[in-house]
Amino acid sequence: MRWFWLLAVMVAATAQAEVVAPLRLELRNALVPEGKAPWSVALSGDLYNPTSDTVVISGASSPVAGQVVPQVYGYDANGLRQVSVPKTLVLAPRGELEFTPGQRELKFIGLRQDLSAGDEVPLYLKDDKGRVQVFRVTVIGGVAE
Repeated sequence: MRWFWLLAVMVAATAQAEVVAPLRLELRNALVPEGKAPWSVALSGDLYNPTSDTVVISGASSPVAGQVVPQVYGYDANGLRQVSVPKTLVLAPRGELEFTPGQRELKFIGLRQDLSAGDEVPLYLKDDKGRVQVFRVTVIGGVAE
């Protein structure tokens, strides 16, 4: 009889567990320029959230770089250029973030290998729920400086 109650409690607990849907973002026109290790390159492209839920990106990584960090460029009250590194990127439902070098970037910092035109490199994005989605990013000609 004890086993029955234990099984009943386990089934009830499982039924109450939250089911988290997979991360389903779209990365459109994603490109990075050629680069030489240990330089850095910035991704350009559009990250789109086709779902009806807000998605909070809390991390990014790639095996080809020591770090992948978001950077947002702007100006302070004195007109001096500033770079901020937000801890998260928020994608509204059906919202889009445009990544343009020098404005809003995903920066591949400390390349671990040279990137040549035509290569594809993996980019891992993680949300605040621990879900990870992998994208393939194309390397284009034009060496980063």
